[in-house]
Amino acid sequence: MGSVAGIQLEVHVTFVLVLAWVVLVEARQGASTRELISVLIFGLGVAASVLLHELGHALVARTFGLKTREISLTPMGGFSNIDEMPETPKVQLFVVLSGPAVSLLLSALFFGASAATVGISPMRAYDDPDASQVTQLAWFNLILGVYNLLPIFPMDGGRALRAVLAWFMPYVRATHYASRVAQLLSIVLAIAGLHYGPIFLLTAVWIWMGARREVKEVRTRFALQALKARDVMVKGPTLDAEGTLEVASRIFRSTFQSEFPVMRGTDVVGTLGFKELLAGLEKHGPQAKVETVMRNEFNGVEASQPLTAVMEQMKDSSDPMVMVTHADRYVGVLPRQNLDELVRIAHALEKNEANN
Repeated sequence: MGSVAGIQLEVHVTFVLVLAWVVLVEARQGASTRELISVLIFGLGVAASVLLHELGHALVARTFGLKTREISLTPMGGFSNIDEMPETPKVQLFVVLSGPAVSLLLSALFFGASAATVGISPMRAYDDPDASQVTQLAWFNLILGVYNLLPIFPMDGGRALRAVLAWFMPYVRATHYASRVAQLLSIVLAIAGLHYGPIFLLTAVWIWMGARREVKEVRTRFALQALKARDVMVKGPTLDAEGTLEVASRIFRSTFQSEFPVMRGTDVVGTLGFKELLAGLEKHGPQAKVETVMRNEFNGVEASQPLTAVMEQMKDSSDPMVMVTHADRYVGVLPRQNLDELVRIAHALEKNEANN
């Protein structure tokens, strides 16, 4: 859709399809042209309101030196791709509250315009041709602003609560307490869902899972942020591409490591895991060469790369480890298990600190 202040605005194709589907359903149910235009105007107004909400986040973030690459509009709402914010309560509070502030400001402007023209009326169905679109958008923005202020992750209110708590306690613990508030609210919603319908139950599950995910991501980031790949890599044995599976099996048994780099000279040419070793022994026998059954594709990282970046890279891979190199030379491996253990240790230390 172009850009605003260097921020690319994007509308996902599914949003257009959903809006077209709503108009088509209304048309098949016998809606008049006036009603269809009303639905389309309201849908476009909703899209504009959500984009302005996200622009509020992005432009305030910009004042703190944080870049926003793009804003995407989807049927699930708007999403701003903002550079990772510093764990500074003041910065986070300003950025997360700017979106709801824009929505509430838009609501006030629309209500003012509505009061000066047709008067303020209760919110009506989105396809009501007699409803004032200005009033409808005023109510929508009010709901959008208030809903985003609820203290639940991943809503703005949950992040604002975390920012306030972080003024008085470590950031990870503030995230933990804010997630507990969100989960308590999800229990209330789940109970309400028993009476009001499944949408409340689904929302409760979404909130609960979102709160857990936020805590996990923050713990992981804080546990790894001061370390680099070389700090936790393993300088264990390697396998020779020309060696036999019999030799490889002895190395597996002696270390109980589940994955090994395969070398040809000083170069890594593949990896051999326990699964490939078993399959190779059964199919080719113990005298087969390692290179015949190894995996040729593997992930590699520079030894000086921060562990947070390594974790992001490993998210998109099912490999249990990555190769660590320095000056294009192999220096070790980094098992995923090592990263998981670091996070668990950080969690244990955090719980001990909280108890004391």
